Amino acid sequence: MRFRCGFLFIILLVTETLFFSFDSSGQPHSRFGNPEYTQKVFYEDFSAASLDREVWRVSANIIKSNLFIFADSTATIAQTERGLGLSMVSHPGYTTEIWTPEGVKTAEADFIAGEVMSEKDFSYGIFECNATLAYGRGSFPAFWLYNDTMCFESERPEIDIVELNASRNPPTLDINIWYYPLNCLPQTSHEFTQFAFTWGGTHTFKAVWTPEKIEFWVDDQLLKIVQNTGQHWYPHLAQHLVLSQQVARFGRPFPGTSRIETPQTSWFHWIKVREFFLAPEIQCPDNIWKPVVATLDVDEKALDITWELVPARVFSGKTSGRGTKAVITPASSFHAMGKISYRFKMPSGEEFTAEKQIRLNGL
Repeated sequence: MRFRCGFLFIILLVTETLFFSFDSSGQPHSRFGNPEYTQKVFYEDFSAASLDREVWRVSANIIKSNLFIFADSTATIAQTERGLGLSMVSHPGYTTEIWTPEGVKTAEADFIAGEVMSEKDFSYGIFECNATLAYGRGSFPAFWLYNDTMCFESERPEIDIVELNASRNPPTLDINIWYYPLNCLPQTSHEFTQFAFTWGGTHTFKAVWTPEKIEFWVDDQLLKIVQNTGQHWYPHLAQHLVLSQQVARFGRPFPGTSRIETPQTSWFHWIKVREFFLAPEIQCPDNIWKPVVATLDVDEKALDITWELVPARVFSGKTSGRGTKAVITPASSFHAMGKISYRFKMPSGEEFTAEKQIRLNGL
């Protein structure tokens, strides 16, 4: 059976109730993990005059590592023609009221920084961020995914797609997966990996997250694959997008604050998310001698489904129509190859195609 989305062809192999497709590189994909069947669900290029606070929430009054406080301030968050700028700033003796399990308390730190989180959360998909990250001493910017459910209600996942850790010399590119257990038990880190990387300039960071695996990419180069082998910590809950400019202590052998460089700003130019949907499958015989009904098994959110039989001369009866079911009747005088082609749209407005070659009258 053969399918096509745009100009790309995917071969589907059927094994009992499991369906796998292959792209041109031979990479297998499940029906809910095929990158050819994703729809755009989020895009932000920060081109407005100011941050859209219906789309983004700003982290504020949160102290991190007893070192810095996330502050909602023009000093830490700015949106210009360059994009979204998140900054780390020296602010000796900065104080704020923070919530703790013991009640509201006063927190004090010598640095403030900026962070934003998307109001929406997203499930399995392709997550990309184009950014120019600050890499001076003590800078710790990141692009990551996080589930912020209360810890006494649910377990929570976190996927760190990229962290620029300038507490090291030279700064490394880090990825990580965190698991936060139910009942607020201590979190655990998994698959933490450091990569040597030459920082400077603008780069695109990407994670491809499916039920089977997570791929980490930078500038279209694959860094690492984490396979789902049934680990309890493998992320499966929806997560928010998070953009951060954090602060890290710097120096060896005893990290401190005296050599941290401020101010520093990381610029985030655009973010986009494409979520997976069920890849379509056409169910009908490969060899047709008499009228049969073909059915398109497609994602329940699919819209405007149409079908067509080509070339029309090798079929009898209707050769086009609407809906998931199509009657295929071979013309009796032809022993030929034909094709059924379905088109449909997803809620994003994007159009997709599924096709299958069929033999007529025993060719």
